[in-house]
Amino acid sequence: MRTTATLALASLFLLSSCNDEDKVAPRPPVGPQDIAGQEFHFKVKAEEWVAYGTPGDDTHGYTVNKNVYILTDDLAQNGTVQVYVKRANNNFVQLPLLAHEGAPGGVNWRFSYRANLVQIFIDKNGDVFSPADEVMSFKVVVFGGQ
Repeated sequence: MRTTATLALASLFLLSSCNDEDKVAPRPPVGPQDIAGQEFHFKVKAEEWVAYGTPGDDTHGYTVNKNVYILTDDLAQNGTVQVYVKRANNNFVQLPLLAHEGAPGGVNWRFSYRANLVQIFIDKNGDVFSPADEVMSFKVVVFGGQ
């Protein structure tokens, strides 16, 4: 009995939800740029890290610059740019990521970007350290702007 009543109510609800007088334009088709961003992967070897900043300053550490061809001037100005670093467990985690959040190597990971370029920064709040002695993998995801 409950099943019959439930089906009857559901049918009544569906039939009453729209009528011919509703003049609603159909939604535009969703394009691939609206669903997912463009991805670009790159790796950084241990010898690519360059010292950055003044020793003793909080931001003293290392940096690396990488060309990212998908990052156009328009996307850098009007889009959304996300950078990820690959952790030891083969999962990517979004930057910025701080040491106390479980960042790889126990250092702070930050980034900046402009057209065709992403710059990764690592620091340890002014402490002396060496950059990662392994190859690090990164992913840049870019979403179009309006």
